[in-house]
Order: sequence, then structure tokens, then C-alpha cells
Amino acid sequence: VHEIREALGFAAEARIRKDPYVLCRAVSGFGFDRADAIARRFGIDPQSDVRKRALVDLILSNALSQGICGVPRVELLEKSIDKLKLPAQEVIGFVDGLIDQGHFVCEEVEDTAVIYLPHVIATERRLAEHISDISNGAPAWRQIDADAEIDEQSAMTGFRLGGEQRGAVRTILNSRMSVMTGGPGVGKTTTLKTALDILSNYGVKIALCAPTNMAAKRMSEMTGRKATTIHSLLEVSGETGGFRRNASNPIEADLIVADEFSMTDINLAESLLKAVDDGTSVL
Repeated sequence: VHEIREALGFAAEARIRKDPYVLCRAVSGFGFDRADAIARRFGIDPQSDVRKRALVDLILSNALSQGICGVPRVELLEKSIDKLKLPAQEVIGFVDGLIDQGHFVCEEVEDTAVIYLPHVIATERRLAEHISDISNGAPAWRQIDADAEIDEQSAMTGFRLGGEQRGAVRTILNSRMSVMTGGPGVGKTTTLKTALDILSNYGVKIALCAPTNMAAKRMSEMTGRKATTIHSLLEVSGETGGFRRNASNPIEADLIVADEFSMTDINLAESLLKAVDDGTSVL
């Protein structure tokens, strides 16, 4: 009860009687079936727009909590029809009507219609713009002869990089925005360490981060350099939960390396890239 009042205010009972499905949005773990049972007790029509809208919202919100920004239209309709136990055409017409009214956004992604919550697709577009802007720039450090530096590092460490690893190091040294990916055992750690050692020789200021404390600790162990969480790098405020590092107060680094980035949700990803200075590179 306390959690409900915290979320909905002292008019909670009146709000719940009008729309029991608000509990799905306000209370963590409060499922649609429980809200549906309350709605039946309050005599809310199973065909009501409130019920249908709540389920579509919940499907999209649950997907987002798993890192999925948009749900294919066919999948969303199938889940909605199955859960609502209403005629298919009624549900399809309702969802399409919400899209026409701007409550949801439908985008074609590789020939598949995908439905998004408006604020999510807006964040995704801004994130894409940040990536594009960073990609179009050049690194702040001076031109580096990557192959000569790789050979020198290999001679010092005794590790010989393969062709793909050398190419990855070249990309990191010559690009403002780069992505390194690959399964276990392909040499990502050696590639990263080689690139960081070369850049350190040129006085490049490097900031290492990862989504969790455990990932940051692992990154520190494998590179021999200090690594923090993304939240710490962005200087999260304990009072407001906001970040002190942002577009007007960017992170002070020549290169930001974000490890395990697939674990990062879209909002944190945008917060990090918003805090990238004009001369800063990102891996």
C-alpha cells in the first residue's frame, strides 16, 4: 500500500478504481493479470480502451526492460490478441488507431514493421545522431603509423597479432568512433591492450568504463589500467540521480573505452555519448 501511495499519491484509490492497470506502470512486478482481476471486480468492460492500451504499453515496456527498443508489429498483435481474448480485427484496429494518433510509432526495420513507444524511438534517433557526429570527426592525437607501432609492441610483449587484430588496432588508432566485437578467444583483450599501450606512448588520456562494477573490475584486471562504471565516469548525483557530466560539461578524456556495451540500456548509452567532447574518441 505504501508503495502504491508513493507512486500514485493519496488519491491512489480513486485512480485505481478508474484505471486499475495503472498499477502495472506504477508498481514493480505488478502484472497484467492481477490488474485485470481488479478491473473485473470494479466492473470495467473487458473491451475497454483502457484495458487494451494498458496491455500494449506493458508489452512494449517489458521488452524495453530486456533491452529491446521496439517489438515487431506481428508479434505485438499476436501477444495482445492472445492475452485480451478479443476478436483479432478489434485489437488490430485499436493498435493501428493508436499509431495513427501518435501514441505509438511504427517504423520499417529491414522490411519488418516495428512498434515503439514514442520516447524510445526518439532516444534511439538521438543516439544514432550522436554516433554519426562522433564518427565524422578525426582523433585528437596526431597521425600514428599503426603497423610500425604494432610491430614494436609485439617485439616488446612477444604477442603477435593476427590479421583481424591488426586491422582492429588500426581502426582504433585512426577513428573517432569504433566498435570491437567477437566471441570468446578471438583476442579482443590483446587487441585492446595493444591499442591502449600505443596510445599511452603518445600521451593520450584514456578513460575506461563498463556498465557494472564487476565488468569494470574485470576490465581493469585485463588492461592493467583503472576502470570505473559508466555511472561513475558520468559522475552520477546521489541526490538527483542525474549526471554531472553532459553536453555542457563533457568527460575529460581523449579516448573513452566502454566495455560490455551490449549490457547498457539505451538511456545510459545516450547519456554517455552526450558527454563526449568534440575532440574525444570512443571505442
